[in-house]
Amino acid sequence: MLEELPSKPAPEVALLWDSTGTDVTGYRFTDVRPEIIPGLLAAYPRLDFKREFATLFVDQASRKPTCRVAEMVNAGKLEAIAQAPFDS
Repeated sequence: MLEELPSKPAPEVALLWDSTGTDVTGYRFTDVRPEIIPGLLAAYPRLDFKREFATLFVDQASRKPTCRVAEMVNAGKLEAIAQAPFDS
């Protein structure tokens, strides 16, 4: 399953796509200027976000095995989350 941004998305759709992708899986992480990351993480700590998000993903997928989240879990999204460049 290939996840793609819709063609000609509204600006807020593109912003949400990129920002959540970076936060959850590290999508476009290399586009973030390295010098801003320490200050950003100090101001907005991740608080085990990666692990907590994966736990919630699994919970929803187990309760709703035909939902989009279950498809994403089955397609390997948990591994992508685990491999994200953030410690938590």
